[in-house]
Amino acid sequence: MRRFKNIVVGVDLSRRDRLVGKNLNRPASRGYESALQLAKANHARLHFLSTLEVSLDAQLGITTARGLGPTLLDEAEDRMRGLVAKANNEGIAATGSVVFGKSWEEIIRQVLRGKHDLVVVGTRHLGTLKSTLLGSIGIQLLRKCPCPVWISKSRIADGLSSILLANDQTPVGQEAMELAASLAHHHKADLQVLHSPQGALAGPSYLSAEDGKEIKENIQLQIEQSGLTRGAQVKVVQRTQFCKAISDHIDEHRNQLLVLGTQACTGILKMLKRERSERLLSGTPCSLLALKPESFVSSISLDQSDSPAPHIGAA
Repeated sequence: MRRFKNIVVGVDLSRRDRLVGKNLNRPASRGYESALQLAKANHARLHFLSTLEVSLDAQLGITTARGLGPTLLDEAEDRMRGLVAKANNEGIAATGSVVFGKSWEEIIRQVLRGKHDLVVVGTRHLGTLKSTLLGSIGIQLLRKCPCPVWISKSRIADGLSSILLANDQTPVGQEAMELAASLAHHHKADLQVLHSPQGALAGPSYLSAEDGKEIKENIQLQIEQSGLTRGAQVKVVQRTQFCKAISDHIDEHRNQLLVLGTQACTGILKMLKRERSERLLSGTPCSLLALKPESFVSSISLDQSDSPAPHIGAA
C-alpha cells in the first residue's frame, strides 16, 4: 500500500456561534476521526492545525491580554491539547498548533513548512449552489495546495467499501489510479473506474467503441499490475459526459470515496470548465481524495518572516 507518512489535519474548533466550542462540530469530528484512521493504517504522524479567523485588532487584543486571564487563544490551545492527547493515547505520534489567519492559507503554509504529504479536512455536504457561494476551504485547497487533499464527508470508520476513481490519460491520473488501487486493496473495498481521455478538460469530443474497448482493457491490465486482487469495474465515458457520469455513479453506487487527479488550468475556457468541475465536487456527498501533478507550484509561499506557532504535544 502507498503510505502517507506526514499528515496535516485542518481542525475547525468553532461550534454554532462560538469560535471555540467545547466539542468538535460534526464536520470537524469526521475529519479528525478519519485522520486518526489514516494515521493508524499508514503508521503516520499527525499535525493538527486550527486557525482563528479574527480581525487584526482582535488578534492584538488577544495577544496583549495573554497572562492577564484566559483568552480565546488559551481556550483554543487547551482544546488542541485534548485532541493531541487523544491521538497520542491511541498510539499515534501527534502535535498541534493554533494560529491566526485564513484557514486554507495557513494549512498550505503548514504543508510547506512541515513538508507534509497529505492534508485532511472535514466538510459538510452543502449542495452544489450553496457550497459554491460559500467558497469553501476545500475548494481553495483543491486549487492551491501542492500535496494531496482528503476532504472527509464521512468517517473511514463508518466504512470504506466502495471507491470510485475518476481517471484520465494524464500522469497525475495514473498516480491517482495507483493510489486508488492501493486504498482498495488495504480496505478490501470495491474499486470502480470511470475513465475519460484527458478527463473533463481536454481530449476528443467523441470516442469510438473500438477505442473505448482498448482503453478499458489497458486499464484492467494496469489495475492487475498494481496488485489489487479483487479486480475493478471499468467504464469508459465520453469527455462531454464525464462530470455527469461521476455524479450519477456516486448517486447510484453510494461510493464512500472519490479519487481523482486535478489539473492546473489556464485560459478563460479552461477556467470555466474547472468551475463546473468544482461545483460538482462541492455537491458530491462522498469524501474526496485529490492529487496534483508533480509540476504543480502553489501560489502560496513562505517568506523569511514566516515562523511556525509553538507546537502542542511532542511527536
